[in-house]
Amino acid sequence: MKIHFKDRTVIKKHLIINGMSQREFSKQINTSEQYLSQVLNDRKQLSPKTAKKISEVMNIGFQQLFDIKE
Repeated sequence: MKIHFKDRTVIKKHLIINGMSQREFSKQINTSEQYLSQVLNDRKQLSPKTAKKISEVMNIGFQQLFDIKE
């Protein structure tokens, strides 16, 4: 099973609204800036742990941000 963003622009909008860079956000979710960039550009698979942390930091429900597909 794979975790997919319902809409990747939600994270990018969140960063803009909060005046945050990808580097700052990656630190908040305890991952590297490179990994976050690859995930946002659909080049890497999002891990469940990182997906959960993203939803917690953004204060948005997991199911509102992500789909789980086979």
